[in-house]
Amino acid sequence: MRALLERLNTLCHPFPGIHVLGVSASAILLTTALLWPSSGQTIPEGLSSMPLAHLLKSDASRDAATSEHAALRVITEQVNSGDSLSVLFQRQNLSPQLLVEVTRNEGRSDRVSRLRAGQQVEFRYQGDHLAEVAVIHSPFHQTVSRLTDDQTWSIAQQFREPEIYIE
Repeated sequence: MRALLERLNTLCHPFPGIHVLGVSASAILLTTALLWPSSGQTIPEGLSSMPLAHLLKSDASRDAATSEHAALRVITEQVNSGDSLSVLFQRQNLSPQLLVEVTRNEGRSDRVSRLRAGQQVEFRYQGDHLAEVAVIHSPFHQTVSRLTDDQTWSIAQQFREPEIYIE
């Protein structure tokens, strides 16, 4: 054993210690990567077909929510620099009186009139009548002004949880 260590020492002596350490670490990492099991070997066969009933329930509730909005005709407007909600209403040929009604119940945080360039605003129509105005902040957050059954407009924040799929 002593002879082997002396031979390694004479072999590595011309190189600085940091180089020998780097080569050794690289060799260990390469060996580990080559011997690591592939993804198909780590999952037992019995677990690959496990039923996930709670995911099926969330799919059914998502389908019901999308069918509710399927009856609405949606027109999306892009907010350009200098645009306001009144400009977007003019593009949709909607009256200024309707704009006043839609924004009348705005609160401090629930505002559909606060727009930034690059945002999208969805005008959702039920037949020929405006039913909702939604300011899309992100795929998971929007501010919606909705016409209620008593013909008044209410504004609310809507948040959506990300959907996680196991594949």
